[in-house]
Amino acid sequence: MSYDSDHYRPKSCEDAGKFVSFHKENPEVWCAFCDVTRELFDMGLRAGSAWQVMNQIRWLHYVETRGEDDDYAKLSNGHIAYYTRLWKAAYPKSAGFFSTKRMKREWEPPASMVQEAKQLWREHRSTL
Repeated sequence: MSYDSDHYRPKSCEDAGKFVSFHKENPEVWCAFCDVTRELFDMGLRAGSAWQVMNQIRWLHYVETRGEDDDYAKLSNGHIAYYTRLWKAAYPKSAGFFSTKRMKREWEPPASMVQEAKQLWREHRSTL
C-alpha cells in the first residue's frame, strides 16, 4: 500500500495511527473482514456487528498478523471501529449494515486508503 501512515494519522489520535500502520502491514485482516461481512449479507442479515465480524476472524479464520519488527500482532479490539469506518467509506451503499458510535476523536479514512482497500478486496476475491 502506498499511503504513509504518518501522513494520515490525526496528530491528536494515536489509535488511528496504530490502526493505519496495522492495516498497512496486515492487509489480509481487511480481506477477512470483508469476506465475513459479505457472508453475513449473503445470509440475509440486514444489520451486523463489527465485533461479531472480528471475533469470527479470530476464531474461524487463520490470519497471521505482523506488528513492529515483524513480531506477532494481535487483532486489537481498538481497531474494530476503524475497520467499520473503512467499510462504510469503501461501500457506502451497505454502510447502514454497521452502526457506529461517535468516537472521542472522530476519524475518516483518507480517499487513497479507501480506494486501495477496495482494490485489495477485489484482488483477493479474484483469487478465490
